[in-house]
Amino acid sequence: MPGFTRRVYAGGAAATTISATINASATSITIAGYTGWPSGSAPFYVVLDPGTASEEKVLVTRTGATDTTLNVQASGRGVDGTTAVSHS
Repeated sequence: MPGFTRRVYAGGAAATTISATINASATSITIAGYTGWPSGSAPFYVVLDPGTASEEKVLVTRTGATDTTLNVQASGRGVDGTTAVSHS
């Protein structure tokens, strides 16, 4: 029997920007705002540069309710058919 992972999708987070340029191997991302963003140990997806040639989906966690650091999960860069690239 194949394994399954339960995921929760909630689109209520406000759009924000990253606070510093990241390279293709960055393991954390600092965001400018966190209103509506999930926190805790459950991973969630973010999309960097949506709708552009540099669009990248990243699997992350955010520890605290006011934490602006997104922690990239193992093998979490360039998921869902996207490629890990630099973003500014």
